[in-house]
Amino acid sequence: MFLSTSSTDRCLRLWDIRTPRETVKEFPSASKEFPVGGFAVGCGGRFLARIEGPKINLVDLQSGKQLASYSTPAPAPRAIQFFPESLHLALVRPGKISLMDLQFAKAPAHQLPLKELDTPRFLRIDASSGRFFFVDGVSLCEASLVDSDV
Repeated sequence: MFLSTSSTDRCLRLWDIRTPRETVKEFPSASKEFPVGGFAVGCGGRFLARIEGPKINLVDLQSGKQLASYSTPAPAPRAIQFFPESLHLALVRPGKISLMDLQFAKAPAHQLPLKELDTPRFLRIDASSGRFFFVDGVSLCEASLVDSDV
C-alpha cells in the first residue's frame, strides 16, 4: 500500500507505508503545463497510471520508465483506478466513467454515462459485481456495469 504526495514541483512521490522514512519512488511530471493529477497502482504493484491533464501516463514501477502515454477526450479525468490484476482502467470525469483497455489503446473507450455528476473523485471498483464507487462533492455514489449497455 502506498502513500503519495504531489506538490507544486510537479513531482509525484510514493512511500511504502510499512517503511515511511524514505520515498520508494519519485516521478517528475512529464508535462510542463499540467500538475500530476490522480494516480493508480495496478497489476500487483507493477504499473503506475497517472493523470497529467488530458493524458494518462503508464509507468513501470520497478524501472521508473514511462511505458506509454494515452490521450483522453475532454474533460480531463478526475480519478483513475485499475481493475484488479489487469491492464483495464476506469477513468471518472464529470458526467461519465470511461473504461480503457491499455493493451488495445487505439480501441475506443467504453462510456458509462452518469447523470448530474459534478466533481467525481476517489474511484473504487468491485470487479466481482461490476460496481463502481466514488465520491462526488460530499456524496458517496455508485454506478454499475450490470445496469448499463456497455
